[in-house]
Amino acid sequence: MSFPSLASRLKKAGVIITSLALLVTPLSLHSSYAAFGALSAEAVTLGGSAVGGATGTSSITFTAATTIPVGGDIVITLPADFTAGNVADILANITTITDDGVSIAANVVSASLASSVITLTTQTAAIAATSVVAVSFDATIIDTNPATAGQYGIQITTKDAAGATLDTGMATASIGNSIAVTATIQQALVATLDNTALNFNADPSVNSGRDTDQYSKLTVRTNAGTKYAVDVRLTSTGGEGTLYNAAATHALAGTVDGDTNNDATPDTDNYVNFKVHGARAEATTNELNFSSTDAQSSEQVNEDAVADANARANNAETAYRPFNTTTTPINLAEVAMTDAAHAAAGDQSRKGTNGDEVFVNYDLNVDYTTPAGSYAGTITYTVTPTF
Repeated sequence: MSFPSLASRLKKAGVIITSLALLVTPLSLHSSYAAFGALSAEAVTLGGSAVGGATGTSSITFTAATTIPVGGDIVITLPADFTAGNVADILANITTITDDGVSIAANVVSASLASSVITLTTQTAAIAATSVVAVSFDATIIDTNPATAGQYGIQITTKDAAGATLDTGMATASIGNSIAVTATIQQALVATLDNTALNFNADPSVNSGRDTDQYSKLTVRTNAGTKYAVDVRLTSTGGEGTLYNAAATHALAGTVDGDTNNDATPDTDNYVNFKVHGARAEATTNELNFSSTDAQSSEQVNEDAVADANARANNAETAYRPFNTTTTPINLAEVAMTDAAHAAAGDQSRKGTNGDEVFVNYDLNVDYTTPAGSYAGTITYTVTPTF
């Protein structure tokens, strides 16, 4: 048996080596391709405070490395974890687009959203290299952010008018875990009287039988958002609207003729009446502004006895009037939560009060035809909030 010579074997090997060289040579051509430019300062702000599943206005910014010519594109590709629709024209959904802080909205001829890819096309002017481009979208573009917390890359690509890639970059979006927070504020109303007993002392032979020294201060605290109403009612065993002397079986009632002109001189004798001072203005010390149907806040007023005395002595007050002799209480005040005093101070959103005050003075007047003895009754104040 004869074997091939070494030369013959080398020749054959040379053919093999030559063939391999032909196969390898085309791979070296890749090194001659031009590299894309790199965008810089890429950033993304997601709507919904970057909370998983949330949505809202989103924005993307970047700095161009290469000039984007007229007719060029800005392409933004969202990861599959984002939910976005397919909209042929989203131009109206771009809230802002700027070049170095200057709006270029008029330079964007079209904007589309397809398969989570947003494409913006310029039409009138180039976007120069090193320009900082910022684009903001409303909540209709990204329907929901990824539901899972983590880091997500949003690809940004710029292209020329022929569709060739100019620059690329990646903006990282951080999705945080969310905590659902709810707060329930309970409806609240606290109404307090400064005293729970009134002690009249009337003598027909002194001061014309009149005692006007007794008064009540009703303080209302509530978070009612609309208004609250204050009603009053006097009851006794002698009937509605009366004080009753059980021993003398005599009832002392109010009268519509009792000092109706508020001149401190009673028109008739033998009655028990009341009048309303309302409440003091919020930021005014020792001064009373009131209406029997529109009390005002006194949250910042000095709460001492002198202020109370000055408020009760103020001439701005309703006339004395009798308690109802029916079971229907009398409405003293309808207090709106946004009143003239707050509106004048520029506060249009007053909701509730930390301490409105309503003053009520009482007037007991008797002559010698009223039997001596002890008279009793109960005055009830009812505060009804409208939340």
